[in-house]
Amino acid sequence: MKCQICKEDLNDMGHNSFPFKRGNCCDKCNSNLITPLRLYLSGYNKKKLLVIENNKIYTTDVLDDSISIDLLQRLVNGYIEIYPYIDKNFFFIVNEDGKILKDLKHNDLAYEIFGINIFGNLVLCPKNLMKEDKENEK
Repeated sequence: MKCQICKEDLNDMGHNSFPFKRGNCCDKCNSNLITPLRLYLSGYNKKKLLVIENNKIYTTDVLDDSISIDLLQRLVNGYIEIYPYIDKNFFFIVNEDGKILKDLKHNDLAYEIFGINIFGNLVLCPKNLMKEDKENEK
């Protein structure tokens, strides 16, 4: 049998690769992709951002329980845009210039997991971290 993600041979039965793919995956893909994704989507990391690059998934801390535009811009390598993907728990943050101005690569992981076509990194941000600026509302 082969890993459904990286296509390498499995030494044993492997691991369940849901929610990424149907079937089994190898130890490396389970550790680097499946487990971080499952933990994050389950709400385990309520004060972290999930970054999905084309070949890896990781979390990053948010300081002071709020998020800065500078941090988001660093994570997507440019100006940010909230992708129009409806989710009750997360905002999907992407590089607004993606393919057009930055010539970023298609994010195959984002496509495989969420079915969205984006170029560059995808950042999942829990909605509770995006706080309204009460000062500017006055």
